[in-house]
Order: sequence, then structure tokens, then C-alpha cells
Amino acid sequence: MKALVTSLLLVVMATPAWAVLGLPYAQEAVVHEGQMRISGGLTVGELSDGEADFLMFGGRFGYGVIEGLEFFGGLGLINVDLDVDDDPDAPDLDFDNEPYLQIGGLYELPLDLPFDVGLRGAIGYARLEDSFRDSEAVNTPGGPATINISGDIELDLLSINAGLLASKALNPVVSVYGFIGVSHTRVEMDGSARVTSDNRYVMQWLEAEGESRQSESESETNTDLAVAGGLLVNMAERFSLYAEVGHIDEVWASAGGRFSF
Repeated sequence: MKALVTSLLLVVMATPAWAVLGLPYAQEAVVHEGQMRISGGLTVGELSDGEADFLMFGGRFGYGVIEGLEFFGGLGLINVDLDVDDDPDAPDLDFDNEPYLQIGGLYELPLDLPFDVGLRGAIGYARLEDSFRDSEAVNTPGGPATINISGDIELDLLSINAGLLASKALNPVVSVYGFIGVSHTRVEMDGSARVTSDNRYVMQWLEAEGESRQSESESETNTDLAVAGGLLVNMAERFSLYAEVGHIDEVWASAGGRFSF
């Protein structure tokens, strides 16, 4: 019984999808005073071993406080489906429509280059929660019995993404951009479970062994190289679409739209 909560936390801890909180970049390195930008879209990814599917969608607002300096903030929702392949008897986890927050800034460097370059940093935060249920048939000296397990998993996620953003307008319609930097992520996890049985003998044994209630906490930090590239296509005077591919431990794809005014 004790291995259930532990195995769930180990799978969650081994999932690098949490670094995606700093995405997408979806902007040029040019910043004008008073310029406002509203963007919205989605980011998707799947781990190479097939253990997790990830979807993040939301919106972001940016404002040029002075020439060359922009601050931005965003809100959205996260959906993560975890398949616990290492333990086929353990239940899967689904974090559905969990809110996240993102804040950051972009500083355009005063460099004389054929393209624009800026320093960009973002901090993302999310708290994810899910509950699980499981049952197991066992044989006892008094006959067959069923053990029922119910519990909760909670995650606090903090992601810091920082690096250089470069962009260049190829023509009045299309601009390309690229990013290179680092992504630092901290994950704190808490799991608890209640184990019961319809068999009085089994229930007494669980309580005597201290197995009727389980709890465990884990935390982990990771720092990964973050690279990305994308393009912006002006569809109208103030509206553009973006498409982006990034790599932070795994490959992520983003797409959406942006309105500038």
C-alpha cells in the first residue's frame, strides 16, 4: 500500500512539463513607449515516453512603459494527463483546467545590429490539484476482501525563464524571432491517501501497521536550456498570428494571435 502515494509522486516529479509555464515567447524584441499588446493562444506538448500530455492556453497583456522597456502579465489554464506506466496498478492523474499566472518583462538592448535583441524574463506560477481512487482485491485468512484507496495530490509550480530574444522583420508582413536562455523550475508536491477495507480483519491490520493513512511530500528543482523560434504574420493593420516551436527538455509547439494598439 505504501508504494502507491510514493509512485504517484515520483512520476509527477519526473515530469519536465512544468517548465512550460514560461512559454510562449510570441513577440519581437522591439518595444515602443505606450504600445499595448494583447495576445492569446495555446501551447501543447507530449513527453517522449508517452507518460504525459500537456495543454496550456491563455492570454497575455503587455505595455511599453518607456521606450525599450515592456512589462507583461498573463492568465490561463493548464491541462495535464499523467499515465503512471511504471506502476500499472496505480491510478492515472488528470489536472484539468488549473489556473496559472505569468508576469515578466522585455528590455530592448541599444545595439547596432541588423536585427533587434532584447533581454526577456518571465515568472510563471500554478497550483495543481487532483484526487484519485483505487481498489485492490486481496486474500485473507477470513476470505477475500477489498482494499479501497482514496487520496489527493497537490503541486506548487514555480518557473523562471530568462534569456536573449532576437527578431527581424523580413518584410511588412512577416517577422521572425528566436530565443535562447535558461528555464529554472521548482516543483513542490504533497500526497495523502486514506486506505479502508470492507473486511474488519484487514482494517485492523492496516491500522496496526500504520497503513490506513498515508502522506508524503517531495520537492525538486531543475534548470534546463531553453531555445525557441517562431514567426509573426500580420493579417491586418493591428492583428497578427504567431507560430512557435520551443525546446525545454522536450519539444513544445505554440500558436495564437496578437492585437497591438
